[in-house]
Amino acid sequence: MTLNGALDTVAQTIHDALIAQGKTPVIWEDAAVVARCFRIIQAPSNYFYLAYTFHPLANLTEAQYELVVGGEQILWSEQFGPQNVDPIVWPRAASSA
Repeated sequence: MTLNGALDTVAQTIHDALIAQGKTPVIWEDAAVVARCFRIIQAPSNYFYLAYTFHPLANLTEAQYELVVGGEQILWSEQFGPQNVDPIVWPRAASSA
């Protein structure tokens, strides 16, 4: 089995367990999953800033629009520390509000 095959098996096992409990599994993946008709939550960390330049439905067909459940603001922990959390978090959070 390849690494990708093993990862797919683990992910599917976890998804099946969550679905059996009435939960909705969410994974980090790029927008290409929309082409496979999966719902997504947009989390474009590189595009949210004071100059809002991100369009959440760009590059999707009208039939795929309904697959975008919503959006969220993310921050990877390696991007900040106690000294710079405010200037990094709040401009981005404000742009997505």
